[in-house]
Amino acid sequence: MLQPHFEVIQREKARGKRGVSYYGRFLHPNPKFWKYYFYFFTDAAEKEGEDFFCVENRLCISSYKKRVATFDREEDLAFVYNQRHPRRGSETPFDESHERWEDVEWAPPLNEDPDPKVEEGFR
Repeated sequence: MLQPHFEVIQREKARGKRGVSYYGRFLHPNPKFWKYYFYFFTDAAEKEGEDFFCVENRLCISSYKKRVATFDREEDLAFVYNQRHPRRGSETPFDESHERWEDVEWAPPLNEDPDPKVEEGFR
């Protein structure tokens, strides 16, 4: 996986690579369980490396899909990453009190998620 660093994306562009390179995990088929945030890195980003993965650069799945649809694939290169967060609520299999989830950022239950719904049911 190529990391979100300016020198890396510039090197790949110099080699002629264009379009969207996806380095995210696959989406779980049940949108009630996980919330996914996407990060769209180009050489126009304000941050790189681990600093790039901040709230200001987060895109919900709807915003991500819009961003991909308007991205000029012929002229530019983007690296896309995602992070998943367990959802709260009775429709999930997660035990919030379990030590595994100690430092996890929880997402709202799907029916309380304010982000726009996409055709697959994700928000």
